[in-house]
Amino acid sequence: MTMVVRHMPDYAEITLAGPVQASSIYTLCDTIDQAVDQFYYEHVMLRISSPGGETQALRYFLSHLDTWHQRGVVIETQAMAECSSAAAVMSSLGSRGHRIADQRHSRLLWHFARMPSDAVLGREANRHAGGLTARAGAAVVKQLAEVQETIRRDDDFMVHALMSHICGGNVAQPDDWFGEGFLRRKYFLQQHLNKALELANRSACHWSSRDEKAIRILCDQLYRDVHSPDVAAAFLEVEIRTMLDQDRHCSPLEAWCLFLIDDFGGAKND
Repeated sequence: MTMVVRHMPDYAEITLAGPVQASSIYTLCDTIDQAVDQFYYEHVMLRISSPGGETQALRYFLSHLDTWHQRGVVIETQAMAECSSAAAVMSSLGSRGHRIADQRHSRLLWHFARMPSDAVLGREANRHAGGLTARAGAAVVKQLAEVQETIRRDDDFMVHALMSHICGGNVAQPDDWFGEGFLRRKYFLQQHLNKALELANRSACHWSSRDEKAIRILCDQLYRDVHSPDVAAAFLEVEIRTMLDQDRHCSPLEAWCLFLIDDFGGAKND
């Protein structure tokens, strides 16, 4: 991963390009710490263009992110040309209200760390174990089961990190996300959905009837007749898990509907 740092008058700008790896994330965190501790910046703009990378590197970044949020540092994230997998999660965990995707060219993908289906591992383990001795076969099955469990834990970690940030994050009142985000999105989508879909359809992003259908279904399931933070959070988690499980590119408008970004170039959340 390459990293370019610019010291602006009011904020530090850091541009990342390439895979999310342990070495690059260590350097990124050190650079942000330097900007905050030595240059006294209270606002860091993180511009991300990455196909994703290592879950452990993501965990390391998130541990530092909590510290920056607690200190009141604004970590603005901008998803650039491509922002997928671990990189997409990084962009979603920036300071709420400061998570941006450029509608004109952002290619977004949030997905689980695991295989397309848990059953794949079990099926392959049993198939290979059949040609081994009983002891060796059992060892293979056990090892693959451990890998499967590790991946499941990574999945749960990702969902928990996203939901905790969306519905709680670094704000004083956990329910603020409902009044400040959910109800505003609901109003926008009720009044301007067709306009938003038209804007998305004119973008340079790949857009299909499936994208429009997904957003209309999402609006119907998530935003209709939901009047409390708890119910909204429960519905939102189901929708986010479904999207992560599908392992498909997500339009900036759909990401905005799911609270994964705050501004997609046409519906800023303020």
